[in-house]
Amino acid sequence: MCQKAMGNFYAPLVSIKDGSLKWTRGAPSWFQSSNFAKRGFCAACGTPLAYDAPDGLALTIGAFDDPSVIA
Repeated sequence: MCQKAMGNFYAPLVSIKDGSLKWTRGAPSWFQSSNFAKRGFCAACGTPLAYDAPDGLALTIGAFDDPSVIA
């Protein structure tokens, strides 16, 4: 599924552990990709933005303005 969603062999993600995420340019649209997870994306252009699973929310690193600062 990662290859279909990201166009890559894996999905480079960064976990959001404390729940303090605040969307600043509108909220993503969501696709229920399995019984357990859903994927957030930009409804205007289709860019993958997030992955929400039982172990928590993660954001796609490539969606950041400067992905090089993500540890």
